[in-house]
Amino acid sequence: MQVIKEGSPYQPLADLTGELLPYFDHFVESAALGIRKPDPEIFKHALEKMGCKAEEVAFLDDIGSNLKAAQKLGIRCIRVRVGKEREAVTELEKMTGLKLSEDKAKL
Repeated sequence: MQVIKEGSPYQPLADLTGELLPYFDHFVESAALGIRKPDPEIFKHALEKMGCKAEEVAFLDDIGSNLKAAQKLGIRCIRVRVGKEREAVTELEKMTGLKLSEDKAKL
């Protein structure tokens, strides 16, 4: 099924999604499911597909209603604010104990 047609202004997004897919074990596409955030069913579907418990998952988003819906299910949430993405990564590092970014000199 082709969601974005050739020549669409959204084609670069589709191309990027295709490039990113190899880095993920699972991909939940709301358009294919017919379920959109903040509907709790999309989060339940993702948890089931991943075989994870809600408390084992971190969800990052920039929309409060999406975060609230996920949080009600027990999913750990981080709000990503425009221009402050690095802060979200830092918070995710603290949450998971993983080092996700390199320290770079600020010029």
